[in-house]
Amino acid sequence: MLLEPITYFLEIFDVWLIRRAEFAADRYSISKGYAISLKNALIAIHIDNAANLNPDKLYAQLKFTHPALVERLAAIDKGIDDFLKEKNI
Repeated sequence: MLLEPITYFLEIFDVWLIRRAEFAADRYSISKGYAISLKNALIAIHIDNAANLNPDKLYAQLKFTHPALVERLAAIDKGIDDFLKEKNI
């Protein structure tokens, strides 16, 4: 019972690390030219799993190890823009 508050904060930190790694993996895919394929695959996965497309933002930040589809697609679009600016295209 005494460790429960500690594990709660460790879980939040763990979720943050995993989400950070997910976004890093997406940025790597973008840099290799797979942005459109990645977006299509994520959409297909969410359709197959019938995932919630609009979860509560705070709850998702604290509990979901994978970002919501809308959040992830927006990050991919931003990553594409950043990549193109970096390459001066």
